[in-house]
Amino acid sequence: MRRWTITLGLLAAAVCCRGALGQDIDDGSRVLRVTGGDLSTQQLAGFPLGKWNNDDHLWWQNGRAGDTLDIRLPVKTAGRQEVRVVLTRATDYGIVQFHLDGQKIGKPIDLYCPYVTNTPPILLGVRELTEGNQKMTVKLLGKNEKSAGRSVGIDRIILKPLAELPEEPADSTNAIDQLYRLERLPRLRPGVRCKMFSSYDRTGGNNDGFAGTYSQLWLEEGNSVLAVMDGPGCVQRIWFTHSQIDKPGLLNFQGEHVKIYLNGQEEPAVDVPLEDLFSGRLPQFPKPLVGEGQGGYYCYVPIPYRQGCKVVVEGTGVRFYQITYSEFPDADGVRSFRMEHSPAKQAALDAAVRAWSALGEVISLGLDNAKETLIDLNVAPGQSHTIELPAGPRMVRAVLLEGTPEQLNSSIGATLQIRWEGTESPAVDLPLEFFFCQAFDPPPYRSLLAGTNDAGPNEKNWYNFMPMPYRSSGTLKLTGKRPLHARLRVVTVPLGDGQDGLGYFHALYREELPVQPDRHYTFLKRDGNGHYLGTYLVTEGQTDNKLPLWLEGDDRFTVDGQLTIHGTGSEDYFNCGWYAVEGRLNGPGGMPQHGFPVYRLLGKKNRAVAYRWHVTDPVHYESSLTAEMEHGPDNRQAADYRSAAFFYDPIP
Repeated sequence: MRRWTITLGLLAAAVCCRGALGQDIDDGSRVLRVTGGDLSTQQLAGFPLGKWNNDDHLWWQNGRAGDTLDIRLPVKTAGRQEVRVVLTRATDYGIVQFHLDGQKIGKPIDLYCPYVTNTPPILLGVRELTEGNQKMTVKLLGKNEKSAGRSVGIDRIILKPLAELPEEPADSTNAIDQLYRLERLPRLRPGVRCKMFSSYDRTGGNNDGFAGTYSQLWLEEGNSVLAVMDGPGCVQRIWFTHSQIDKPGLLNFQGEHVKIYLNGQEEPAVDVPLEDLFSGRLPQFPKPLVGEGQGGYYCYVPIPYRQGCKVVVEGTGVRFYQITYSEFPDADGVRSFRMEHSPAKQAALDAAVRAWSALGEVISLGLDNAKETLIDLNVAPGQSHTIELPAGPRMVRAVLLEGTPEQLNSSIGATLQIRWEGTESPAVDLPLEFFFCQAFDPPPYRSLLAGTNDAGPNEKNWYNFMPMPYRSSGTLKLTGKRPLHARLRVVTVPLGDGQDGLGYFHALYREELPVQPDRHYTFLKRDGNGHYLGTYLVTEGQTDNKLPLWLEGDDRFTVDGQLTIHGTGSEDYFNCGWYAVEGRLNGPGGMPQHGFPVYRLLGKKNRAVAYRWHVTDPVHYESSLTAEMEHGPDNRQAADYRSAAFFYDPIP
């Protein structure tokens, strides 16, 4: 879709260099009138926390409340269009209201910020525009009490003609189905992008929410704008942690609402107290799809939209937050979120709740025509046992290692290799306890994709439910480190129709003993295309203060050369928060998509083991992916790191 962008720095250049407010420039725009203050072009290349067109903006200084700035806005194509602006924020900036041809458009925007940056494109509204010149008016309303002035910086105005969208489906459960239809996980989705808004410290420091410096994109009528998305997509994950270290709860503990606006609408599609989004009290947001535990609040109920989304929280009490979303290449099949439930949507939501509540049970996978391969393992140290899977096309839906606790513990250190289609290089090559996520002998826990089940008196099993399709053949090879005596159960199902577009399952094991100063720990660095399914991280280190300080490090995902996900701390990536604080992350725990099955202090040694599954928010990449994490606030905290990264790739 063609966008018409008017760059306001150039407008100012016409004003300053040519000396006349009415001077035309090449795109037909011009400043028509200003009732007070001074206009100029400000060069902004020296401010690293923002990015401006031409590295400058139109700078309006010394205006007073009530002053206005009129800009002629050329419309090249008649029709219904989005009107967006990109503005500058700084310590001495004011509050503005935009008008289009004399009518208010959008809400007042507070441009105060404790550092210099620019906003993302702010959607003012959708208007039916005629071809020719329109008048955009910027009215200065005043300033935030923290602001040292009433300056205004305008980078650009964007007009985007709206294409005629495909008809919205009368009912669709696609987004909800993704919560529990695990067999869909291997399907590669070209054109989909996973991104995230968060409160991370833009300077590279550790102020990821403690002071609230980076905890909103801008203020709108005194409320915090946390995320703005363009085009079709879906909010997949919302995470917060307690706002204070010594008091449970969110924001300023006044029941502030979260408001989620979809498709440029004036009224929010979601308008509820923020804590209710995670409590399970709302039927639209049921447990365990939402919840709170180990210091974190999480919501995985999908919120799809067809023409953009904005997330606003009342007030300025936001501290640490993350909002993960997917961008779609088109709106085909997308039905925007509604609080009212159709029977089909309610049935899908109920199915998701059942699946997330029956963790670790093969029967909960709802398998048809399943075939079990059961092998009694008797592997001597240094010896191997190879298992041929049934001829394809099939999909592995469950792998279980069964035996007494002593037998399962004897498998620690054994390695598992999985090959697809007879390839020489294994797609999976990692210690067996990492495949089942059982390092450091955790207490029994269950998640959607891996965990432990009690199978009877003195009998348990480890399970892995990650789907693994193959076209013709697959082999599993186990090599023992100690005598390995247990049963391996592999459950496969026919692959059926729709084999095209499925990726092969891969797992990469890495370790750094210890991690290196000033260098991120890398989970996965991959060229090609595919998507990232999840992380299993095992850490251990010496501490004098009984704190695993390496958990202060942020996660980062660089997709196709662009940093699209920047987190606020290691425990935050795993949907937890405030490690070593009573009642928060100070002990082991597991939930459907995340958890710390091991959090243990042994003298001066800390062990922290965590998992995070991207079932609803897989990180898609077309040419390359780097998934990595800092260790400590300055990337210099010593610890031993071991990890397994799980992902899908079109190459076996």
